[in-house]
Amino acid sequence: MEVARGRSALLTLVGSGLVHELRNPLAYVTANHQLLELDLRWLLDRSTDEETRARLVELQELTADCRAGMAKLTMLLESLSKVTSPRAGREAADLGEIVEGALKILRPRLNRLEVRVTIGDEIPAVTLPPAMLGQAVLALLAAAAERTAPGCELHVSVRAAGGAAELRIGAGGGDDGGVGGEEDLGVARALASEAGGSVEVDRGAASCDLVLRLPAAAP
Repeated sequence: MEVARGRSALLTLVGSGLVHELRNPLAYVTANHQLLELDLRWLLDRSTDEETRARLVELQELTADCRAGMAKLTMLLESLSKVTSPRAGREAADLGEIVEGALKILRPRLNRLEVRVTIGDEIPAVTLPPAMLGQAVLALLAAAAERTAPGCELHVSVRAAGGAAELRIGAGGGDDGGVGGEEDLGVARALASEAGGSVEVDRGAASCDLVLRLPAAAP
């Protein structure tokens, strides 16, 4: 019995250390991947050579596979964290801080837009782990950037909304009515659902709002 208990404690310690060591590099890889996808979209929008466009589409398919793999790895790490950490499931994250960090990461690729940011007061913490929340926010911003015409305003707001934290991104302003970024939206939805949250699209005539809502963490 003592041997089994000691072995279990050792596995818990190793697993906890593994989660910690993998989270940071995964966050950097995820952020750089988002930048790569935005660059590919930017190049595809401006390329007129058919051979070049075909190659860019192939690269987009490869990056989509990478995104799906990173999302799965993120969820696996969080599942492992729940097993190995005594504080599992109670780690709260600040949505406002995560959004500010994501905007800094994506700033070089958002320069073509007029970005306006509003972060309200007394926004409740949420229970989605910071790594997963960061990936969801990056995905939502990438989708919004794809839906927003160059030179138009991208309004990013964070507020408390009826016992939840809400991120709303006003996107669009082009002739396409604010479409695109469906794969990024799928990633954000999958991650938000892990904490009982949601991602919705409020469509207008030539624009739309992408809305992430997450329930507040228990006090």
